[in-house]
Amino acid sequence: MNCLRIDQIYLYLEKELAPDEIRAIEAHLASCVKCQKAVKDRRIFQHAANNLPKWEPPPDFTEQIMSQIFPANLSLKNIIIAIATYVGFLFLSVIGYFITTGQSFSFFPVRFLNKLIYSGQNFSIFVIKLLKSIQVSVKAILHLSGYLLRVLSHLTTLLNTEVYIFFAIFALILFALVFLGVGRRFLAGEKI
Repeated sequence: MNCLRIDQIYLYLEKELAPDEIRAIEAHLASCVKCQKAVKDRRIFQHAANNLPKWEPPPDFTEQIMSQIFPANLSLKNIIIAIATYVGFLFLSVIGYFITTGQSFSFFPVRFLNKLIYSGQNFSIFVIKLLKSIQVSVKAILHLSGYLLRVLSHLTTLLNTEVYIFFAIFALILFALVFLGVGRRFLAGEKI
């Protein structure tokens, strides 16, 4: 027998193996010093983990943490300073824009409104096209599903009960494999 894997050691220690597997492992342990040490180390670790005292957080644990993240006492002075800083930064940004581009400030409101209207027109065109593509997609899906139902209803007149059972079992197995694969991929992070 080859040396034990970590999962075999833990299953052996937790007595979750079949009796013949336990006998094979014990026979291997009788002759392998390396595996004896690994089992001993894992047994000590498991014993220590099982005997840890249960930790209970203090009753106001959440409030203590949240008060450190978000201070409850925001003074009016701090709020005014934050708003003034934001307004000053915005004002300096606008002035810097006009200085670096050499544009006149008098045309800024007109250009801003024109760009806003143009952006609104582009957005409304985008929404209309998106809704039309959704409408076409729904029509195509409905058409294809109607065609599929006609094909299936035609097949029911041609096939016997054994074929239905075969396809049902095949579909269930395929669904289970896909479900397990997707679950493993996204929930456990394993590669398929």
